[in-house]
Amino acid sequence: MSLLRKSTSKFMTIFIIGLVVMAFTFTGYESMKGSPDTIAKVGSTPIKLAEFQQEYTRQINFYKQLFGGKDLTKSQIENFKIKDAVIRNIAQRKISLNLSQEIGIGYSNQEVKNQIKKLPYFLTNNQFDLTKYKALLRANNYTPTTFEENIKNDIMMKKFQAATKEILLSETLVNQIKGYKKNNKTFNMIKIEKEKLKSFIKISSNEIKKYLTDEKNKNRTLSLFNERKPSLSSREQVKARHILLKANSKNDKEIKAKADKLARKLTNKNFASMANKYTEDPSGKGKGGKLGWFEKGKMVPAFEKVAFTQKKNTISAPVKTTFGYHIILVEGHKKAKTAQYKNFEKTLARELLAKSKTKELDQLVTKVSNDFKKLIQRNNKSALKSLNKKYKFTTELNKTVNLFDGLTGAINLEQKRFLQIFKDNKNYHQEKVSSGLILISVNNKTTNVDEKTLDKDITQLQNILSRKTNQAYISELMSSQKVVVFKNFRI
Repeated sequence: MSLLRKSTSKFMTIFIIGLVVMAFTFTGYESMKGSPDTIAKVGSTPIKLAEFQQEYTRQINFYKQLFGGKDLTKSQIENFKIKDAVIRNIAQRKISLNLSQEIGIGYSNQEVKNQIKKLPYFLTNNQFDLTKYKALLRANNYTPTTFEENIKNDIMMKKFQAATKEILLSETLVNQIKGYKKNNKTFNMIKIEKEKLKSFIKISSNEIKKYLTDEKNKNRTLSLFNERKPSLSSREQVKARHILLKANSKNDKEIKAKADKLARKLTNKNFASMANKYTEDPSGKGKGGKLGWFEKGKMVPAFEKVAFTQKKNTISAPVKTTFGYHIILVEGHKKAKTAQYKNFEKTLARELLAKSKTKELDQLVTKVSNDFKKLIQRNNKSALKSLNKKYKFTTELNKTVNLFDGLTGAINLEQKRFLQIFKDNKNYHQEKVSSGLILISVNNKTTNVDEKTLDKDITQLQNILSRKTNQAYISELMSSQKVVVFKNFRI
């Protein structure tokens, strides 16, 4: 049933919960009553009970996966407003279909037939099997009329998406965009962050000792400790490796047997090499299935239950989760540890002392900035790398920047200031920001841009504009439509 519904309702995936929440008039539960098979309406278009149940099941399954396969409680269903989300998704689909009809998108009976004949679960020896078609529909409580209506809607939605996909840009605009992209310069940027420099201010042990003799300072330090205690404490942790064999409803038995067979071959010594060979977890491939240390709450419940109760240097039997079957090697355990004030007193006192040394901090900022300035102007990459290893500042070196895309990335400036720097022919700039300073070295020589790269960028821009246009169509229509849920509808 899941496969059948998924194949006949692909268009619904564009309305994944939480992706785009569009404005619309939702009137709540009206006093009027609908017919037994109609639970709501969008404008004058009805929403059938079967439609609601199908989308409701999809939403529930979506949330179940997020919670590791656990069933949702009644309060969770209410808190997540799943019922409202279902109505909203169906309403968006109805409006899209109505718009498709208004702009002349249609379908032919032959298109519907061809679509049905291609569906794999109606085939026998690669040929459409009418007997199988009727039997499967009957088994899933579908009439041919209802099923074919879904196929018609599917065809129309695909055509609607195709119709709103192509946003054409004029030749003049394309040439202007390419011109801006070709107008580029190379930036070397370093962000001198005051907060990171505080730890480099010299503070002696005697200063810390003297600071803590003052009761007010001791209370400040204790207050800071209490504020940070949760983050300074550590929860129970496990260090592990795993091998994942992905499974679904079709191949579950086959993969389970494969996992059982593999588990019998595993030892502590060969686990890493076998993980590299068999695991289907991309993050563990080539790393011996390494997961490192992790706390509770970081993995799905079924996996955690085994990992945290398993003894060190032991290998589990296959553990089933929503991802498939896992075989786990536990390499270590760390007990939960509550932070003690005495272990952090001097460190926190030093931090508070550093905050009070504003003059010393300003002097250090000036010194470090001058050191970086000399290296960045000389483009001494090895020395820059060495100096930055010490301070761990945010850096972006040899970054090609153009007038169209502007300055994007880890280091940013106000657009107005960026344009001033870009148009200025100076080779060095220093910008004050709230967190410190940004040092910018500019190579004004233009870098050649491949024409194929530019064409790819234009295509990407067209796709972005298409998505926004499609969203704008639906948003505009949703804002003008009245969605009514009938009072007699309950679930």
